[in-house]
Amino acid sequence: MKKQNWWIYAVVAVGLAVVGYFIWKRWKTGQDERLNLQLDPSQSTSANTGTGAPRSGALCNQAGPANCMKILKKGDRGLEVCILQKWLNQNKPDTASWIAQDGIFGPQTEAALKAMTQGTQTRLMDLNACPK
Repeated sequence: MKKQNWWIYAVVAVGLAVVGYFIWKRWKTGQDERLNLQLDPSQSTSANTGTGAPRSGALCNQAGPANCMKILKKGDRGLEVCILQKWLNQNKPDTASWIAQDGIFGPQTEAALKAMTQGTQTRLMDLNACPK
């Protein structure tokens, strides 16, 4: 019986090798952000001073459509928060400091949103910030 089924093991081994090769290739070329979650050091900013260009975290590199109906509030994470942070940085008053675009709705994002809208939660569609 073992001699008759050797080809099944060979097909499975070749299949696993092919799948492993393509996973390695996507990781090596950086095409899959789930496998490459490092921050880009060229986009970092000083956390102490709050000046300079905002840094961009791995949560901001997600693919897929944003949920513009989702109510965003402190503690949320993800692509929608990144879009909100980008909108806040683009529409901030000249005297306001940059906030980090890290995809985490923390105290900086909450303070910036409160300064711009007098509220602590919002939806992207309410700000006309939905990506097209």
